[in-house]
Amino acid sequence: MLNRYDPLRSYASPFDPTAPLRIMQGNNSPWSHKKHEGIRHDLSNAIDFAVPFGTGVYATHGGSVYRAFDRQTRCYRGEDPNIGLVLTPNFILVMDKDDALTFYAHLAYLGNTVVKGDSINSEPPPSKLGGF
Repeated sequence: MLNRYDPLRSYASPFDPTAPLRIMQGNNSPWSHKKHEGIRHDLSNAIDFAVPFGTGVYATHGGSVYRAFDRQTRCYRGEDPNIGLVLTPNFILVMDKDDALTFYAHLAYLGNTVVKGDSINSEPPPSKLGGF
């Protein structure tokens, strides 16, 4: 089942565990982390982290790359969520052995080191952050 969310499942940080990080937007926020009319994916469980551009993004669990895209050159700056919601971000979507999906977004242009079908784990980082 795609887009299944297990509230009891734990996930590791997608960044170097020794690096400091700050949560910029949590789940079910009043801005963009919610279910939007006309948007295919439910963003209710998304979390945005504040880390420097170019920071390696690690898989929080192993799995297979379900989809990947790193050709977006526009960078949404957070002014209007309606603008950001229509841009396709650079992303990697990973499906684990239980068919749960994890969506890594705001990645660097041409920064992905994996493609659809690749096996993925926490090393090496499959991409780098590229903005929002």
